[in-house]
Amino acid sequence: MPKTPAAPPGAMEYAMKLLSKRSYAESEVRMKLRKKNYSSEEIEHAVMECVRYSFINDRQYALDYASLLNSRGCGSLMIRRKLALLHIADEFIDEALQMVAENELQAAANALDFKLRMLKNEKNPFKKKQKTVAFMISRGYSFDIIKKVMDNTTMQIEESFDE
Repeated sequence: MPKTPAAPPGAMEYAMKLLSKRSYAESEVRMKLRKKNYSSEEIEHAVMECVRYSFINDRQYALDYASLLNSRGCGSLMIRRKLALLHIADEFIDEALQMVAENELQAAANALDFKLRMLKNEKNPFKKKQKTVAFMISRGYSFDIIKKVMDNTTMQIEESFDE
């Protein structure tokens, strides 16, 4: 007797398959379900069930993702932007940023050290500072954080010019 093909998985099954591999923001799950052409009702039901059983938790996702980005050298501005792109609620974003704020100076110092090592052959002090500031801004650090970190390492920068 020939086997009949299995019915395509429902939206809930697909959402569970996704969430079994890693955590997702609610908006990411919705987008992935839309790409699979599930109906709006199926998507809404699947997402609400996942939220109800805490398989999707945007608050925890924001905290975890912010911590990950911070450990990779991203500043609060970049973290805020990336979480906002995922349609995470502002209250969760603010909470996540408060959590990583205490580590931001250290992460910025690490990013600055990395960039200074990359620019060790740059002879022009103006260009070196310009490239360093541009790098720090691209990583999502505010000017206040950049200034604090650069003031702390001014001696290091000036000593590297003397060599």
